Amino acid sequence: MGNQTSQVGALSPEELQEYMETTYFSKGEIILLRQKFLKLANNQEVERIPASVILEADFLKHNPFKKRILKTFSNDEEGGLSMSFDDFVSMCNVFSSRSPKALKIQAAFKIYDFDDDGYISKSDVRNVMATINEGCDEKELESWKKSELYLSEKELDQATDKVMEELDDDSSGRVSFYEFSKVLNRLSDFKLKFRFSGM
Repeated sequence: MGNQTSQVGALSPEELQEYMETTYFSKGEIILLRQKFLKLANNQEVERIPASVILEADFLKHNPFKKRILKTFSNDEEGGLSMSFDDFVSMCNVFSSRSPKALKIQAAFKIYDFDDDGYISKSDVRNVMATINEGCDEKELESWKKSELYLSEKELDQATDKVMEELDDDSSGRVSFYEFSKVLNRLSDFKLKFRFSGM
């Protein structure tokens, strides 16, 4: 029969060791992540999983920032936002409960920097606020828009101004990583909330 280690998608001992050294996951957790990745790929050996599949994964599909998360962690050179196993592990590592707050803040900054210019501008804050306001479940969007909690365009503008006032310490009109991290470091529950549920 031979050695069973040549199963579809099995990681070598060297690969497992490298993931253990570069993430906050144990050997067992890395094996579970590999199984989740393969399940998303219909148990086939693939280099990359299409964005459309990752966006509908249970741990991501209800997150209003799912497209930005994918953009932040995908190293798809063709721009399709597909994910390799390395990309998948990097993403899951940042959103794990054991990941340090500093790493989570760095990822949040990249996710919220919609124009990818290294700063969070008023436009980026407006996009963050609009993304939260719209949510991500299109089926419930119409009823949500009728709710008192849904923000009008004017209310979104006011909320954006207030958030910028809080974040933009030096009144430069844009928020540096330092300014952003200063504010997020004051939030005691940020580390607990910046994670995937069910992972």
